[in-house]
Amino acid sequence: MESGLFLNQRKYVLDILQECGMLGARPSTFPMEQHHRLTADSGTPLDDPSRYRRLVGRLIYLTITRPELCYPIHILSQVMQDPRQDHWDAAMRASTFELRLHWRGVGSCAYAPQDLYREL
Repeated sequence: MESGLFLNQRKYVLDILQECGMLGARPSTFPMEQHHRLTADSGTPLDDPSRYRRLVGRLIYLTITRPELCYPIHILSQVMQDPRQDHWDAAMRASTFELRLHWRGVGSCAYAPQDLYREL
């Protein structure tokens, strides 16, 4: 892109993965299983739910440039008050999905809408 704005959260993604100890992990193909069986009481309670809350909060911010993460993060954010091990595992999967996409971003051209219509 020669002119305009390009938003890229590559460093942010790498920071998330490093914080979770997943930097060397293999990327997942999909951010969440298609027929997931996550419920509010699935799995054992986490010892430290603040780690889960921090991770999901960071992933929520990441959905600004990654709309394909909206559904999985929506599901994961519904259990913030009492996260379980199964929820943590699903959050890790969504995080490793980011390894595959960490270079992507959102671009915007520097033209105003009226300039685009003049060229037509």
